[in-house]
Amino acid sequence: MENFEFYNPTKLFFGRGQETRIGSLLVEKVGTDSQVLVVYGGQSAKKSGLLDKVTSSLKASGINFVELGDVRPNPTYEKVKEGVVLAREKNIQAIVAVGGGSVIDTAKAIAICVPYGGEGWDFFEKGVVPKKALPVACVLTLPAAGSEQSKRIVISHQGRKLGTGSDIVRPFASIINPEFFFTLPPKQVRAGVIDMMSHIMERYFTQTPNTDFISGQAEAALRSIMKNGLIVRKDSQNYEAWSQIGLAGSFAHNGFYGLGQKEDWACHGIEHEISAWDETITHGEGLAVVTPAWMTYVWKENPSRFVQFAQNVMGVKEDTEEKTVLAGIAALKNFFKEMGAPVTLAELHAEKLDPQELAEKAVKIPGTLGNFKKLHSEDILKIFELMR
Repeated sequence: MENFEFYNPTKLFFGRGQETRIGSLLVEKVGTDSQVLVVYGGQSAKKSGLLDKVTSSLKASGINFVELGDVRPNPTYEKVKEGVVLAREKNIQAIVAVGGGSVIDTAKAIAICVPYGGEGWDFFEKGVVPKKALPVACVLTLPAAGSEQSKRIVISHQGRKLGTGSDIVRPFASIINPEFFFTLPPKQVRAGVIDMMSHIMERYFTQTPNTDFISGQAEAALRSIMKNGLIVRKDSQNYEAWSQIGLAGSFAHNGFYGLGQKEDWACHGIEHEISAWDETITHGEGLAVVTPAWMTYVWKENPSRFVQFAQNVMGVKEDTEEKTVLAGIAALKNFFKEMGAPVTLAELHAEKLDPQELAEKAVKIPGTLGNFKKLHSEDILKIFELMR
């Protein structure tokens, strides 16, 4: 196990009715008569009544606000720039994100770009580290990205999908009421479940030895997500099952499951190029295609890790190491299918992508991708073949 530092200042408010506290939380942070930017996505936040509850809470607490809506999945830098202009014009002092990962990432990106003197895309393309940020609070509508507790931001721009991160962008408060997950469409449910699983697996599949405690926690979380994911797929208004998924998804990406170990992130790196190539592709569904192919390609780098996954997470064991590993990968793939997710490029409607181009883009900035096995462009090409 490696040395580590862990800092998570996000205060989590979980359960029914917690969204009504957002006004008082902003008063504590920036005071009354403050100017706040409310960022949200499409019409679901309005139709569900959540946006009205949030803005009513702000009004009742004496908080002034302006709105920025229409944030789309795979959020764009253009929308970030629109928010930055509005925030500077209105002298915004804090941001409230009402939505899922795309909305929260947009809010965080605005938060770091407003006080920055240069071009905000520098954070993503040039690796500039954010030094200042407006405070961000979140009201979650979709459990998936875990952005409500994480220090990461992912934004799309000019055919690239890139990330940045810093502890200063962690939201100071996040509200999770599982009741607002009841009306999510099946596509978002399965994509969210797979995305949060991937956040854990990107850390679980490590070459760092002696990580028993964190690995055991990760295995338990993955089993819980799969069990309850199948429940909400059939019963979309099961509050208790959504509570388990919402909590697991929030902790999946706050850094806990990576403590003391070297993380991988190859699957995310490959998928980001796929959904940047076609922004209509949902990130979680892309991961359902990428992950089994990546596993099939890299498992021989550390077979015992994959045997552990097959036995402790997928509940399978065969008479040889290789059969156990492959049975575990097949079981994961079958779970994705049971959730209704695509598992091939054709099912993802991405069979026309150019693997060579995307493989080269994936390694362009880091040079190689991942740590479980350092992948070069030729490795990623072979993984693309396994996705067909």
